[in-house]
Amino acid sequence: MPKSLRIIVLIFFLSAGLYAGVLNVTRATINKSKLSVIEGKVIDKKISESKSLKSHSYHLEFQLADRQTKIGIAFTSKSQAYTDSTYYRIDTGKTYKFYLDKTFPTSDGLNNGIDKIEFNNVVVFNKSHKFELYGGLFFILLSIGLAFVSIKFGKWKDVSS
Repeated sequence: MPKSLRIIVLIFFLSAGLYAGVLNVTRATINKSKLSVIEGKVIDKKISESKSLKSHSYHLEFQLADRQTKIGIAFTSKSQAYTDSTYYRIDTGKTYKFYLDKTFPTSDGLNNGIDKIEFNNVVVFNKSHKFELYGGLFFILLSIGLAFVSIKFGKWKDVSS
């Protein structure tokens, strides 16, 4: 592999790792005052499944009155989605205050950025950010380690056959 291609591949992986790490740490340490607040009447709730190339993800989706897009909470497994008590704490027909993380994009009419849910100023759901924080730190350290190893031990000269 030519030297320039190796450098481009290395820069790509380092950038991707750092981006993923910084995004996760940012999401984990977001100031609650920077969240978007949506107050609305829940008209429907359901647990749904999304399929990508090789993985499945599950979400608790809420449809609010007077809102086209749905908002949701993402889960890592089917059993976690069905055993989480949030589904049973949110009643249709009642008005809740949802706090959304702005770093989550809306995809296919769903935004999975719910960080906190309140009903009459009482918190009924509060997202744990441990996984995002530790995952972000892992990706940042992995990127730094990969950069160090590549610079220290990498073969940066062309090998001609």
